[in-house]
Amino acid sequence: MAFPFFLRFLRVAAALAILAPGQSSFASDGIEQLLQQTHWGESSNELLHQFGAEAMRLRPALDFGDTYADVVLQGQTLGGVPIIAFFQMDKATTGLKRARLSRGGGGAARRLWQA
Repeated sequence: MAFPFFLRFLRVAAALAILAPGQSSFASDGIEQLLQQTHWGESSNELLHQFGAEAMRLRPALDFGDTYADVVLQGQTLGGVPIIAFFQMDKATTGLKRARLSRGGGGAARRLWQA
């Protein structure tokens, strides 16, 4: 029974191997640059300074449990889809812990899309 699953897996893997190189340039709309410019542990002020007018300070910050987001970037795209990058800061250290990408339009991003 595992053999048909393995064959299906190989077909999917082969299709991805063929399609992936063509998709990589399409999906790298600037996210690669964004990720290269950010460093774990950076402060909110460092992110604001680094991204300049592209960055927006949120007041009040959005709460994500163990992190908060007080700096976001709008106008980014991933695969041609507009996204918002939330920089989530660790509540204990106040340094960058996560970068969350959201398509917007719902949840925490709704407030940004309406601004």
